[in-house]
Amino acid sequence: MAAAKKAAKKPAAKKAAKPAAKKAAKPAAAVLLDGAIAINTAAESPAVFFKAADGTLSVVGTAYVGATAPNATPGGFAGNAPGEFWYDTTNTTLNLWDGAAWVGAGGSGYVLPIASDTVLGGVKVGANLAIDATGVLTTDLGAGSVPPVALPIATKTALGGVIVGSGLDVAADGTVSLAMEVLELMGSLDPTAAPPALTAAEIGHVYIANATGAPNAGFGLTGITTVNSGDLLMWDGTGWVYNQSASVSGVTSVAGTLPITVGGTATDPLIGVNVATTTTTGVVSVGEGLAVDAAGVLSVAGVFDEGLYA
Repeated sequence: MAAAKKAAKKPAAKKAAKPAAKKAAKPAAAVLLDGAIAINTAAESPAVFFKAADGTLSVVGTAYVGATAPNATPGGFAGNAPGEFWYDTTNTTLNLWDGAAWVGAGGSGYVLPIASDTVLGGVKVGANLAIDATGVLTTDLGAGSVPPVALPIATKTALGGVIVGSGLDVAADGTVSLAMEVLELMGSLDPTAAPPALTAAEIGHVYIANATGAPNAGFGLTGITTVNSGDLLMWDGTGWVYNQSASVSGVTSVAGTLPITVGGTATDPLIGVNVATTTTTGVVSVGEGLAVDAAGVLSVAGVFDEGLYA
């Protein structure tokens, strides 16, 4: 008769791990079975522990809050699990256990360095600066915030400021120039007759009076009762200016020899130059086959071949 078979031994039933309730206490990874978990229900450091595939202890839970590092005085297994957080209430910093040491993980304990020309950091908004709600920094040059600049007076040796006085003009771009026009002698006129109609563009035109008498009202010479022959009348762009011949001498006579010709009167001469002929000297125009250079030298234009004129 066959021997009776022994009943197979059943594996022992796994019991749920008994939760711990001790501050910062944690189990040793070696005592945990694969897939088993350990729980610490202490109010100061609640956490769930399990063994990772590499045999190390892993933790899932809130960050430990305290003045000293968690498990500094082991309540069970010594050490800390990688990824474990600790908020240091003494230094107000958040720290992370990297498997070998606690490293800073940010937090209010961070100290912002002061900015410099080589260091990126923080600054305070000082005088003449403003910062808006979005953090944009701008200058704030309100009334009286910028001290006045004292411009030195210019001298022959020092650069500085000047005031534009009489006889000077200043353009829109700041260029300073002499406020004067070149005088141009236009001939003679009768001061007792109506003056020529001139415009501002004809400033500086000067005429010699060729008669004596009361000036025509058109000249606008207030207070001048008599203009003498030889006196000067100048147009300043807006009106007439009178100068007596005592300060500026008039023309008394003009003479010339051929080819210069002189006509008219002594006070209103007409000067000309005769045209040159084959027998008399005078002025010519440069025609074909001739050239005149900048110095006025007249020469034959082109190559001169003596053989052509032998």
